[in-house]
Amino acid sequence: MPMLTPRIIRGRFAQTKVQREPDGRNILLGLPKREAGELEAAASILASRDCRKCAKCCSGGFGFTKRDPNYEEIMGGIKKDGNKFIVEKHGGVFSRNRIFEVFIPIGRMACGFLEGENQAYSQLEFAEGLAYHEDGAVFGCGLYEGRPSVCKSYPFVWELFEPEYWRRGADNALVALDPSCPAIWEAANKGIGYFTGKEIAVLGKEGENVPDTLLGSFAKSLVEIFRRLDGEGKRGRIFIDEKGEEIYPFDFPSVIHSLRDY
Repeated sequence: MPMLTPRIIRGRFAQTKVQREPDGRNILLGLPKREAGELEAAASILASRDCRKCAKCCSGGFGFTKRDPNYEEIMGGIKKDGNKFIVEKHGGVFSRNRIFEVFIPIGRMACGFLEGENQAYSQLEFAEGLAYHEDGAVFGCGLYEGRPSVCKSYPFVWELFEPEYWRRGADNALVALDPSCPAIWEAANKGIGYFTGKEIAVLGKEGENVPDTLLGSFAKSLVEIFRRLDGEGKRGRIFIDEKGEEIYPFDFPSVIHSLRDY
């Protein structure tokens, strides 16, 4: 995540806070109203990005559990090319909630499954979204069909707002949008700090006309989140507003700061 929150976000979300209900709901209060032209601007930004040419989200590691539908394939790929990965394990050996954190070894530029990793790029260029194939070439994933759920749902992420996370487990994660994604970061710099569920549905319809862009896959990424939530009975892990509308905030302390109390 970028180190600094855009000033416009800090200003617009100064009064935003989270109210936690006894039934587990997380209500975002004081969200700024959507200004005219914001959703159109967001659609334009998302449509300008082709994820196949940008490997920023592959510049770091990833995590998965035994509950991931592709667990066997992921683990098999890691074991096959073990020198491309560093794996840390958290939780009981036999627990389906056991978490596997995968990191990039020193000397590698990005995820070990990434294909088209031009060595002319540095790790910093990957991390800052500068490893962009202007010539039309695309990056690929050697595990694309069997990639982890966290990759399928990006830029929607499970954010771990809770203190004592490892002791309490991954079920304490809530859904947010990762501003490390260049498109989400660009939207944030226009003052956009969240999307509603209805807005994402609208963006999804528009994305049908540009399937090879982030706009084309945006709503589909949320489907993966729903699959995981429905399978685990954790629908309360999505923020809502006072009217019960689903809210997907950008992961900035200014937007959801009251959960950042540690």
